[in-house]
Amino acid sequence: MYLLAIFLLVTVVAGIYLVRNAEDLAKNLLISQVNEQLAPHAEIEIETFSFSVRPAAITLSGINIVHTTPFKEIEPVRRTDSIRLFELNEASVEGVSLFRLLIRRQWSLGAFTVDGLNIELTPFPDDVDTGSGDEPFVFPLYVAETVLKNSNFAYYKDRTTTSHAFKSSNISANVSGISFSEPNAPIHTFFTNISFRTDTLSYITNDELYHINVYNFDADTADETIRFSKAEMIPQKTATQIAEERGFQSDQYNFTSGPVKASGVNQKAWFENDELKLTSLFIESLDILINRDKTYPREEREHRRLPQQQFLDLPFIVSADTITWDGGSVRYIEKYPQEGREGEISFFDVDVTIHNLQNYSRDDSVRVRAAANFLNEVPIEVNYLFSIRENAGHAISGKMGGFNMEMLNPIIENMAAKQIRSGMLQEFRFNFHANEYSANGSLHMVYDGLEIRFLDEDSLEETRSRRLRSFLANRLRVRSGNDIDDPREGTIDFERNVERSIFNYWWRSVLSGIEDVVIR
Repeated sequence: MYLLAIFLLVTVVAGIYLVRNAEDLAKNLLISQVNEQLAPHAEIEIETFSFSVRPAAITLSGINIVHTTPFKEIEPVRRTDSIRLFELNEASVEGVSLFRLLIRRQWSLGAFTVDGLNIELTPFPDDVDTGSGDEPFVFPLYVAETVLKNSNFAYYKDRTTTSHAFKSSNISANVSGISFSEPNAPIHTFFTNISFRTDTLSYITNDELYHINVYNFDADTADETIRFSKAEMIPQKTATQIAEERGFQSDQYNFTSGPVKASGVNQKAWFENDELKLTSLFIESLDILINRDKTYPREEREHRRLPQQQFLDLPFIVSADTITWDGGSVRYIEKYPQEGREGEISFFDVDVTIHNLQNYSRDDSVRVRAAANFLNEVPIEVNYLFSIRENAGHAISGKMGGFNMEMLNPIIENMAAKQIRSGMLQEFRFNFHANEYSANGSLHMVYDGLEIRFLDEDSLEETRSRRLRSFLANRLRVRSGNDIDDPREGTIDFERNVERSIFNYWWRSVLSGIEDVVIR
């Protein structure tokens, strides 16, 4: 009886002590655990820490990581040495299990809210000994719901640079069912669902040639969507500067897009099986501008694989039922700065639909339909069908509306030193099959009144010698028309230059059919 009374007394006293000192015990436990990971170059500071028992809750504010060694001077010895900045305005925790926290050293939380978290990270060198023989740090954690708001994240390429390589501004997120007990488990097993939003995602490419920005990015694993309001890729150098640095012609890209939405995004398939699967992708108002300085030589390549072959070789599976590009433009400009001229090919009001895009089944075909206004005036439609096979076999068909062929002069004068004096195109359509090396098919072209001029490549004028060449060509070589009642069908027969792109391949294939119709 006396032993029981003594036991109860000790229990009561111990309970009163734990309640009165729970705040200090919890705070010291947290600081000691964090500082173990930050030592010897940094330590954590917590301005305020409050702990209430009923209801069980923790509130922290003014949290910072302070470097006891100047960051630029740190020789990294552990992962936490890559933390350049850590600031937290306020964090609150509700539904804390006091028993698990103090006895089992486990965090079991009902809700975790973080407001004003700012993190900056740098890469961790691969050649640093991380002490792989040590047991990984494990602090069992379960959080029913986590809310993040008013936060920022930045990543820097090295420890001394002042310009970020990646940045996300004004982040907000909601994560349900976080459970962490095994640090080597796949990341998607740490949570049930997550929604993430940020005002701006900013990325600078490794070669620093492009700045990429995405605005109002929003992703939600519960409804399997990813969306953003705008994206842009801004070149930091001209096409001439890029070609000068590389020593050969290089495309300079510039694009902007309106709203983009992906539906049916299967994040589990990506994390578990490296499969990028989605139901649909909708891209609105995508404008693409490509510049190239033609005064430099082309890059020498032994063999340039076609896009479907590169798609087949991706190290992960891709599957999308439908991809839609609605509105926008594509412009390609070839510049000759030393000669003060340029040629442009443009397509406006672009409408592209891709069905069954995938790279795992060689029995199913990918279908692409593209429609646009060529030079913002002439409707054009192209259909592209391909299977994922080693020989890159595919089929192309297309048609174009009628137009006055003189409208092509701004293109062919600068790109080919030729000029169309007159000519009306009435009908134009083609189809051909191609593989990695050759294309064969047919072309239907009805036109009349065609007359061309050959121009001097430097002055773009019709000199006396060029005038004679034009006269002879129009009389002896060029068919001025193709009778609509009995048109001559052109044969597409072209051997691919394997150093050139697929667009050059297609254009040269079509051109072979045009020449078969036009040239005697």
